[in-house]
Formats: sequence, C-alpha cells, structure tokens
Amino acid sequence: MTIDGVGISTLPNVMIKKELEEGTLKKIRAVWTPSDLPFTASYSDEPFNPIADMVIEMAVLAAKEYDARRLSGEGEN
Repeated sequence: MTIDGVGISTLPNVMIKKELEEGTLKKIRAVWTPSDLPFTASYSDEPFNPIADMVIEMAVLAAKEYDARRLSGEGEN
C-alpha cells in the first residue's frame, strides 16, 4: 500500500531491502519505535494434514531465522 502511495508503513528492513535499494521506498526518521509483536499459529490436526505440518515447520524456521538476523543486527542501518 505504501508503494501505491496510500501512506507510510512500519516494516522490517529485511522485508524491504530490494525496494530500498531500488528507491521504490525511502526511510524516514521517526521518534516512535513499535514494540515487538508476538505471533502464534493454530491449526486442527483432525483429520491429519501433512501439508499443514510442512507449512508450520517452514513458518517456524522463517521466524527463527528472522529473529536471529534481528538479534545480530543484520539488515539494520
């Protein structure tokens, strides 16, 4: 929506690296910093759904990788 000119966004640098490099998005300085957001995922395992298990494993891995990059300062300017 921000790229389409609707307004400003608060987004992690890692998610918009390409757009920042291309100049599609620009950073602005702000005093306010959002607090971390907790995330949860729920699904029913009745009947057993192997695709849901695979997607959950991928989501957990992506969250762990993101958190490791965030804690190491990677992607921060």
